[in-house]
Amino acid sequence: MPTTDTVRHRLLSPAVGVELEDIQLLTANEAAIDAVWSMLDAHALVVLRGQQLSPAELVELTRRFGEPERFGPTRATPEYPEVCIVTNDARAAAVQAVYWHMDGAQQPEPPGLSLFYAVRTLTEGGETLFVDARRAYESLPAEVRRGIEGRSAVMRNGHVQPLVRVHPRTRRRAVQADFGVTLEIEGLERDEARVLFGALREHVDGHESVYAHKWSLGDLTIWDNAAVLHSATPPPPTDELRLMWRTSTRGQPVIPG
Repeated sequence: MPTTDTVRHRLLSPAVGVELEDIQLLTANEAAIDAVWSMLDAHALVVLRGQQLSPAELVELTRRFGEPERFGPTRATPEYPEVCIVTNDARAAAVQAVYWHMDGAQQPEPPGLSLFYAVRTLTEGGETLFVDARRAYESLPAEVRRGIEGRSAVMRNGHVQPLVRVHPRTRRRAVQADFGVTLEIEGLERDEARVLFGALREHVDGHESVYAHKWSLGDLTIWDNAAVLHSATPPPPTDELRLMWRTSTRGQPVIPG
């Protein structure tokens, strides 16, 4: 198992997230990359401050963790289809998802890792929420757990994803849900599904492992898409521009829990 002794780090919260200190990850050695993998397995989310990355360098860094996904021309930077633009400028990007979700819920093979880099940030607001989906599953009320185990959610595009997944490395079970693009739960009547999904959302909303990340210029977050759910927060009324770059590594088929 890779060690974490090669980099200084501190916990961001008691339940999810760790911050690496005094490191530029792009030029770090392989031992540091191994340490990031270990921290992701343990804490689901890694944060690095003060990174200095161009789009090309963000793609280069992403390749150290896997093969980058490519985004369509309406979402990506012109020169680098691997870099997705996330901004509060509605003319330049889609509205952000202000609900709990996993990246790529409508893909047969959702991303393995997501990397999110702060290019321009807001003075106030714009936080991103993260919750450890493994802890959320492990602490589910018995009735909700029985309701989602063995069931799948139907996405807006018709794709089906299990509501519980098994992590490909750690084998831990986790809640897998997208509260924005789910249309129905297979095998349940609409009202029954609505009640169950509402109870699941309430559990995730109030979970002790929720961490709110306040962005600063040069912040880079890396999260394990099989272990964490995340959500944007409602954008504040402001004339300030928020600009983020996102990359993702290709994943593999979801292992149902």
